Amino acid sequence: NYDYLLVGQNYQVATLSRSLYVGLPNTVLYVTSSINIGSGGNKKGWALPQIHIGPGASLTIYMAGATTSIGGSGLVNDSKEAKNFQYYGLPTNTKIDITGNGAFYGTIYAPQADLNLKGSGNSTVDDFTGASITKTTTMTGNFRFHYDEALSLLTTLSGYDAVSWKEL
Repeated sequence: NYDYLLVGQNYQVATLSRSLYVGLPNTVLYVTSSINIGSGGNKKGWALPQIHIGPGASLTIYMAGATTSIGGSGLVNDSKEAKNFQYYGLPTNTKIDITGNGAFYGTIYAPQADLNLKGSGNSTVDDFTGASITKTTTMTGNFRFHYDEALSLLTTLSGYDAVSWKEL
């Protein structure tokens, strides 16, 4: 069961802490306050809140709130292709936590945010497949970070690609 079914183009919510299913490509979600999914335990038989991106669907999130927390199995990307989940942290987005037993397939562009990847700490290994641009990245526990080389074939920002830059 899902609380939200996204089958159109553009949506806006204040807080994302309930389950949603994305059923079509090019779906955009603007979040103004916070994201807290995939955590808190399974209470009274209810499923954990999660973002579920169905086959053939894609989701772009623009995050205006300060914090995002994605716990184990909080993001399910059926295609397992990083290009189908894009997260853009706006300048007010300063913290992103991805924790627990789950796989992440997607991209993160949040240059003002601290990204914390916290593995399970036991024999299971959590995975991040995609790409990330953040202020800082901290990995703890058992965690593998894999750059998805298929992303190099994509054009981003409406046809604009970085061809040079200056390190600060």
